[in-house]
Amino acid sequence: MQRRHSPAYVAEIRNKWRIVVPIRGRLSPRMCPHEFASQHAALVWLQSEDGIAAATLERSRRPTVTRIPRPTHESGSAHF
Repeated sequence: MQRRHSPAYVAEIRNKWRIVVPIRGRLSPRMCPHEFASQHAALVWLQSEDGIAAATLERSRRPTVTRIPRPTHESGSAHF
């Protein structure tokens, strides 16, 4: 049985209503870039075609990975 994603939801963040999209495997969810003045407006938008497409897009984005560059050794020999 394939596991489903947790559904997107609305939350009040810094006095604005935002769309929160949980991502499996990530501790912090992604936020849609839209802000709403009321919970009702956010819920209506989330249930619209545009809202569903935006949540799907946030889920499909590649994870951002911060790569730490390896130190370079000028002498050419590896130090262990």
